[in-house]
Amino acid sequence: VEKIAAASVRVSVENLNRLSGFAGECLVEAKTLHPFTQTVQRIKQRQTRLGKGIEQALEALRKESEVEAQARLEEALGESGWIHSAIPLFQTDLERFSGKLEHLANRLYDEAVASRMRPFSDGLHGFARMVRDMAKSLGKNVRFTTKGETTPVDRDILEKLEAPLTHLLRNALDHGLEMPEARAQAGKSPEGKLNLADRDCAGACGNSGHG
Repeated sequence: VEKIAAASVRVSVENLNRLSGFAGECLVEAKTLHPFTQTVQRIKQRQTRLGKGIEQALEALRKESEVEAQARLEEALGESGWIHSAIPLFQTDLERFSGKLEHLANRLYDEAVASRMRPFSDGLHGFARMVRDMAKSLGKNVRFTTKGETTPVDRDILEKLEAPLTHLLRNALDHGLEMPEARAQAGKSPEGKLNLADRDCAGACGNSGHG
């Protein structure tokens, strides 16, 4: 039977602790929904009484019992007043709860995304040796540097970067860097420079490339 290894993600203790903390906060907030359910139930009961009171008042009017009709209408008016005052308070509490829950959900989402991130440097292993070996085979001198090693990158994207980055580096060495003699004749240092940087660092730290 072929065994397929389950995909796994390494999560730091700090990430795990924060995720557990947010999960606990979500549980606490979920339990605060009970009072909202009770309030909705009370409003529903009061609305039922309101409708019943109006029906009784109409029935009393049909029987020409004005005193009874007035009493039923006063009761209905009381129920209507309670509902009128309860709904704004309920809406305020619900909006406050919704805001807290949305904020917590955003923090939980951000932490979950962060747990998938790995530093850009994790995807750079082997490039220095590859550049050195290729430069030697081409008879070229190069100083290879990297920038932005701490930039967080999604683990799936990082794993897919190896092939295109290898292709770019090979092209830079093969076609973008002159032979030492040609560089010397052009007044350049025999040793060229090849810099691999993430996009943000390339803009802040100087253009990445070769020279």
